[in-house]
Amino acid sequence: MPQLKMKDVIDEAASLLNDFGLLSWTKERLIQHGFQAHRQLQVKLALNGIPVLKEVSAVITVLVGATDLGENQPSDLIEPKSLWERKAGSSDTFVLMQEKGWEPEQVQSSTLNYWNWRGERIKFLGATTNREVKIKYLGGIEVPTQEEDYLGFLFAENYLIPETAAIAAGSLGNKETYQIMNAIAEKNLEEVIAFNIKGQQALPVRRRPYRSSRRLRRF
Repeated sequence: MPQLKMKDVIDEAASLLNDFGLLSWTKERLIQHGFQAHRQLQVKLALNGIPVLKEVSAVITVLVGATDLGENQPSDLIEPKSLWERKAGSSDTFVLMQEKGWEPEQVQSSTLNYWNWRGERIKFLGATTNREVKIKYLGGIEVPTQEEDYLGFLFAENYLIPETAAIAAGSLGNKETYQIMNAIAEKNLEEVIAFNIKGQQALPVRRRPYRSSRRLRRF
């Protein structure tokens, strides 16, 4: 069963608005409301303690003297949990680095040894040799930017479809339809949150195939 994409959300949101052929709503207009609904959903999940995926970075090279990862810091990084290092270009086993509240006042050595998380950046004292680093971290779900993008996690469509319809209706001042659709979205959100909490794990990786069997009711 294929994983759902933003285009699936748009098609079903249009049907909730009784616009099955996307005649009143163009796909280009409606998908912008879908993106907004997805951003709202990430905030709501974060507030309920389930905002993230568990990730392990690719190997990142830290050049001589560098005190952070620069553009190589993962763009979806929310919170680093541990860092590991080895000599650049080697096949040595990675060694666990020590987390510090601040960069220690020491001279640089041949290894990085320490790291800290400050100002949403991973910081180092720096090393006198090139090093390779791996990061285990909590990462955010990528926000879709086009109709072919996947939703990101299980059962997201149960919230996104009615909430997209709600936002669209609200943008036209249709308060009644907005309230109905928003109420459905919020009710479905409770189930999305309960499902993820019950699993006692971070949100599933978006590549996992699925399709919800639940049908949304229309008004």
